[in-house]
Amino acid sequence: IYSSLVCGKSLSNTELSQNFKDLGIYHSIIVSGSHLIFLSILIEKIFYWKLFRNLKFITLPILLIYSLATCAEPPVIRAFLSLGIESFQQRYKLFWNSSEVLFISVLCCFCLNHSWESSYSLLLSYVASTALNLSTQKSLLLKNITIYILIFPFLLPLSAPQPLSILSNMILSPFVGLVLFPLSFIS
Repeated sequence: IYSSLVCGKSLSNTELSQNFKDLGIYHSIIVSGSHLIFLSILIEKIFYWKLFRNLKFITLPILLIYSLATCAEPPVIRAFLSLGIESFQQRYKLFWNSSEVLFISVLCCFCLNHSWESSYSLLLSYVASTALNLSTQKSLLLKNITIYILIFPFLLPLSAPQPLSILSNMILSPFVGLVLFPLSFIS
């Protein structure tokens, strides 16, 4: 779990992997866009201090190194590109919304590697990010229900999670993201 959580290594135990899928938190265990967002926030908090403010530009290179070190999987690269494009559009005041940034990042992924056009993980990453964008203004429970409903058809070929995974995802994903990942990363 540790090497999957931090380093992007595939879970070798298929039973454990299936348990995480059934709980609806598999996306929290494998390296994904949420890991990059956490690292981005952490780096920006560190560079918020006056002593490091001039080093804020280092965030994207650190995220790129992490993305490449964790096998540069399509969802991670898409998330990295989204963060980079978002930073670019804010700097140059292009006024793109999050859906446009997301779509451009997927197009960039296709340009980087044509074989990713058939990447199911990239499709799931795009769908999950779109679902997150569409549910941002909702309560926690309604947000998780909306995300579940929107990604459900795309998960059917892989084995759709139980409806109770909505609750386990609400409870366990924040624990994995806020406690387990940082502790694993530090160690």
